[in-house]
Amino acid sequence: MAGTDEFMESRAGGIDPAWRAAPTEKFLQKRRERQASERAREQTKSFKNLVRNFVRSSKKDHIKQLDVDGTFTWKDVQEAVNEGLQRDAGKDRFTPHPFQFVSRSFQRKSTALQLLLDFIPDSEYTSLICGVLTLVFGAAKRVNDLRERVTKCLESLSDPVQRTEKYMIIYTEDPGVWDAAEALYLGILEAVEAMLQWIDSSAFASGIKSLFQQSSYGKHLEDDMIKKGIEDNVTEFEHAILLALHRNIDSVKRTGEDTNQNVRQLRSMVQMLVYQERVSSPLPPNSVRNYITPTQLHRILGVPKDAHVLDTEMATIDAQKASTPEFNNRAAVLLRDGAFQAWLHSPYSQLLVVNGGMKLYPEQEAASPLTLAACTLSSVLAESRQALPVIYLCGQHNDPGDGLSGPGGMLRCICAQILQANPGALDCSAFNFEFVEGVSAQDIETLNKLFTLMLDTVPGRLVVIVDAVSWLETGPWAEKFALVVVYWKRLVDHFNAIGSGRALKFLLLNSGISGLYERLPRECFLDMKDADDYGGYLDDSGHNVGYI
Repeated sequence: MAGTDEFMESRAGGIDPAWRAAPTEKFLQKRRERQASERAREQTKSFKNLVRNFVRSSKKDHIKQLDVDGTFTWKDVQEAVNEGLQRDAGKDRFTPHPFQFVSRSFQRKSTALQLLLDFIPDSEYTSLICGVLTLVFGAAKRVNDLRERVTKCLESLSDPVQRTEKYMIIYTEDPGVWDAAEALYLGILEAVEAMLQWIDSSAFASGIKSLFQQSSYGKHLEDDMIKKGIEDNVTEFEHAILLALHRNIDSVKRTGEDTNQNVRQLRSMVQMLVYQERVSSPLPPNSVRNYITPTQLHRILGVPKDAHVLDTEMATIDAQKASTPEFNNRAAVLLRDGAFQAWLHSPYSQLLVVNGGMKLYPEQEAASPLTLAACTLSSVLAESRQALPVIYLCGQHNDPGDGLSGPGGMLRCICAQILQANPGALDCSAFNFEFVEGVSAQDIETLNKLFTLMLDTVPGRLVVIVDAVSWLETGPWAEKFALVVVYWKRLVDHFNAIGSGRALKFLLLNSGISGLYERLPRECFLDMKDADDYGGYLDDSGHNVGYI
């Protein structure tokens, strides 16, 4: 199929204009066409009057600065939240930000509130909700008790929602998602209304008196009632999204079953034609033709060229953003550790699992101080040319929708890097149809065999670095990952037994505590010492030795 782009031509856009519109453009068009309900328009109008009079009646400068009719964005909300959280920075350096993810690894996730803003049909509504949330968080940052009450009531809006970049495309035509978004929008207005009483009760009372429909507003709600109201609306919003997803999956499944049947028939026909060609045109005795070439194998692996370079660059940036420079000094501690140095410089093949013993949030696990150590080691080895480093960063592929996630994605990335280092050295004569099918299907046993065959293309030392293995040690991938690690240990033992003069080294980094103790000997593990409050480590005499 490599040559199909040379003669295939798309004419669908000339027949049906809908084919010319990108999915995002279709979503924006739907959003422009979508009209808010009468109830939403009336409550928005009343709420704006309430806030306008509230601001006018308040004697507090930071409240009077709010322009109800101005334009507010999601960035304004984030800034107000983060300014408040900075006041608590000294208490806990790793307090999670309610409405901000710091890692590129989570760019395919959004908070429930971020997603809601996409499904509100009019920019006036999005500006209003961002404006009042900016007001609430801006006021809350000045008073600890108020900040805690506000954060508690609105914390469910910061729940991460997966695969948000697909929602625009999949759910554009589903009215249930738009209706649920509107209900959540109105629920937030009701919650913010109650919070205005906490911020300035006298200004709130004056604002209520000036409204025509006093029965709709001014209800005094307890914290738990506000919190439950928001959570219920968030749950309904997520249920609407899930229901729409199920409808799409069912439709895709029915279409896929028909397509698979046609593909099976075509594959049988092609296999028969290939067989007939080989029978009718046998190769000369001295002619050898491989079933697949290294270039075709790289294409089947499905790993972009130099993908590991981009992963390393982004992971380094993520790790620097996710924690403090002092905390990241743990990377230097590992690289200078005696046991680690012995593993690195030993002429023998070895497998080493590093337990960081750190208590991190998911964002930090994806790009921890050990990630910096992994990236630094890979870079130094590549520059020195003393070994061939291959690296896989689980934190950059921790999304279930990522095509390179899981043990299968890990092995494909590792094999692709070895193949890219010396493509002409690989002997493809052992690859047949079944083997190639196994690689394409990400069969773990086949990928392990491919990795073993590729070891013959590495003349010296091969260093395999896998960071953030906690993502693979738990959940649906745990058993397959454990089988891969056990296979690697057998390869290490085999290399040492035959004395080939080559060294095969594996480095697995876990920022917490690895669950592989039942699978590997104790000498395969290196436990990092506890760090002091300044990010370094203490020696036996109590002196800090963790700085570069």
